[in-house]
Amino acid sequence: MFLIFFVLYALVSCKGSDEKHTNKKIQSFSSKRSTIQVDESVYAIEKRDVLGDIKLSLDIRLKNKISEKQLRQLALALKGKEHNKYERIFIFWYLPGMEIDAGAWATTHFKPNLEVRILGVTIEEEKELTASDEKRKGFVIGKWFDNSIIGGKYTLMNNNGTITMYIDFADGSNLEEEMIESSQSNLLRYDDKDENDHREYYIINSNGELAVYGRSGLSRTLQILQ
Repeated sequence: MFLIFFVLYALVSCKGSDEKHTNKKIQSFSSKRSTIQVDESVYAIEKRDVLGDIKLSLDIRLKNKISEKQLRQLALALKGKEHNKYERIFIFWYLPGMEIDAGAWATTHFKPNLEVRILGVTIEEEKELTASDEKRKGFVIGKWFDNSIIGGKYTLMNNNGTITMYIDFADGSNLEEEMIESSQSNLLRYDDKDENDHREYYIINSNGELAVYGRSGLSRTLQILQ
């Protein structure tokens, strides 16, 4: 009788030991999966605001546009690098030429669960816009791309002395504005002939980029489309 009891006890003990060992392996595996390796050269933190353990806000500049999946990976990696545990983490992503606090290209907020939102033009939308070649008369002065929330492709053309800015938006809509060309600080400036409500005007800067100005000054800088 004692021998039977001993054998049963040994079997139960071994089973419990195996379960503990298995659970330990799973936890370790899960921990390794949550450790995400990212290339830190693709972004730069430009602004950091902390409110105790309640909130962390980050303004980050990306070198180039990335996918939603890559945004998620970067957000998780940044959260994992923080030594403190914050109730909320707000991460705002900007692309080259975009002004900080003037509207982010994307956000990845932990509230507390991660929410990824691309507010501007996505990689797929940009490819579709840049691939399209509208049949418009005249020669092209320049082409630029706006990555803001109201982003799209900007094409400035001259047709027998008539200068027009064509704006093609990601939603398929477009806008045409006849422009007046002038010179400002040895740079070319373009104003809407009919004067728009926002009093926006454009200047092609020394790098060939399109600087967009409004009532409060420079609002954003559009990158050149090759």
